[in-house]
Amino acid sequence: MTFLASAPTSTLWRVSLLKKYFVLACLLLACLGIQPAMAAGECSLSPVSAQTQYGQGGDTLVFSFSLSDNGGCSEESGAVKIISDSTESASLNQTTWNGSVGKTSTVSVKLGGNIGGEVVFVVQCKNCAVPNSLTFTGIVVGDYLFTAKPLSSINSTVPADTVLPLNVSLTKTGTPVPDVEVIWSQFSGPSIASVTPITGDKTDSNGENTIEFKASVPGIYVLRAIICDPAGGNRCSQLIVNFTIDVGGTPGGLQFNRISPPSPITAAPGDKISLTAEYLFKNSGYIGQKVNWDITPVSGASLQTSSTIVTDSSGKVSNQVVVDTPGSYTVTAKADCEGTEPGCPQPDIVWVINVGSSKLEIIGGDNQSGPINTLSGGLDVQATTGGSPTVGLNLIWSVLAGDATINSTTGLTDSSGKASADVLYGNTASNIVVQAARGDDPSIRVRFNLASGIPQLDNLTGNVNMVAGQSVALSGFANISGVAQVLKAKWPKLKVFAVEPSASPVISGGAPSPHPIQGIGAGFIPKNLKTELLDGVIQVDAEPAREYARRSAAEEGILVGISSGATLAAIAKKLPELPAGSTILGFNYDTGERYLSIEGFLPT
Repeated sequence: MTFLASAPTSTLWRVSLLKKYFVLACLLLACLGIQPAMAAGECSLSPVSAQTQYGQGGDTLVFSFSLSDNGGCSEESGAVKIISDSTESASLNQTTWNGSVGKTSTVSVKLGGNIGGEVVFVVQCKNCAVPNSLTFTGIVVGDYLFTAKPLSSINSTVPADTVLPLNVSLTKTGTPVPDVEVIWSQFSGPSIASVTPITGDKTDSNGENTIEFKASVPGIYVLRAIICDPAGGNRCSQLIVNFTIDVGGTPGGLQFNRISPPSPITAAPGDKISLTAEYLFKNSGYIGQKVNWDITPVSGASLQTSSTIVTDSSGKVSNQVVVDTPGSYTVTAKADCEGTEPGCPQPDIVWVINVGSSKLEIIGGDNQSGPINTLSGGLDVQATTGGSPTVGLNLIWSVLAGDATINSTTGLTDSSGKASADVLYGNTASNIVVQAARGDDPSIRVRFNLASGIPQLDNLTGNVNMVAGQSVALSGFANISGVAQVLKAKWPKLKVFAVEPSASPVISGGAPSPHPIQGIGAGFIPKNLKTELLDGVIQVDAEPAREYARRSAAEEGILVGISSGATLAAIAKKLPELPAGSTILGFNYDTGERYLSIEGFLPT
């Protein structure tokens, strides 16, 4: 192996651009075959031979294809024409074709003499289903093909001072060619890189030659592997492979992006949907890399192909889905990663295709009511398409009437097509209408009828004389304020008292302090506690709070927490001041289960 770190001699670097691009063309267009899906009652074209073939100048290449059918086609015809030619005077043996189902048709092309040139021609079908044409490529070569192995290694990103193996392969009509000298040269870069031979200076028994690259200075390096074409005789006709290495490059050089269409997709049975993604490396097509496709469920819809190859700088790859049966389908595109590039592997791209009639139904949470300034949860809906759950659907939630706001949602519909939301009631008692609409068709919607504040009074009879409530975090402050506002409107003589720990009497005007009554005594007065609605504050010690919680369980069979015990203790303190026959309302926020391990809660 010879490595050139300085500029090569003029003789060595007199390289034909056509030969350079011949090698790249060999890399980028190697034998890509696409098997199209068949549509009901239509013909479709299928390649039989490789769609890219190689030959020497003057050779005649024979390309073959067939007409496929699934029950409604017997014969077809169409045009054959060259769409580009850099071989110098390539020619076709025919300009039209006709064929029948089950028989192989052929088209021949005679190559021109320009080594590295290529001729591209298309076979068209008049009445075929998509794809209604096939593209074939003939490339003029000598007997030898010189490539990077793997192909993806022509672009790499590595940290500084990292060893990167680089490998090239030489074959003659598919057979490895050993004992050919390989010259490695640094063509460009911010500093001289280290290149260490691994398999000597010639191709080995597998026709391969390997070096290890390492550089300390960040930047873009271009390394070249060069051989003299063994078919060139005494004159050195060079074959070249370029490697581009981004040393110290920013992670995320790979990009795998959705191009079209957005997801979810609404379709009808019989539709053919084109899906397009792009696979980029350093903002250019990641040439030679493969994208794998799959669809679930596998019945009722089909993909045109299971894999596609990036072939040009756009990086775009496309596939087609043919849907036959109503339902919800998920198509996943997965980008192959073979190199050492940061960002590998890339996240999959997923399309959800909903086929057939779309529905949205309420499955829970309608006709709820609750106090003002409280949350109402469990507004549950289910989306279906063609009778199957609609997965990954965005729902549009909104309040159409009443004093309330959407507090939170569960996001896209889950694997059962379900999604939920909860609503925060405002300060004003009202009838509330909440709407959920499908993101793919907002005209499909459902409405929840809710109520806050006043409807709760309809179930109350008699007269409430006193309300005692713990100031339990933010929700407790909101509850006692909301209840006071609504119930005082119904019973003007009602007295409302807040309950707080005597060790941290913040509402009473004292200083915040640690205390052992879990769940109350937040240590501050939030905005949603309307102190002007309170008639007083009752302070409770920790032991009475625990004692009344224990008495509730033992005497009433109701296991409550320590903060609810504090409410009962506060009521007990206030009872001597109340008229006989008074009705007292207290808040119980939680059960006592979570307090069983608290020291002092259970009797010894």
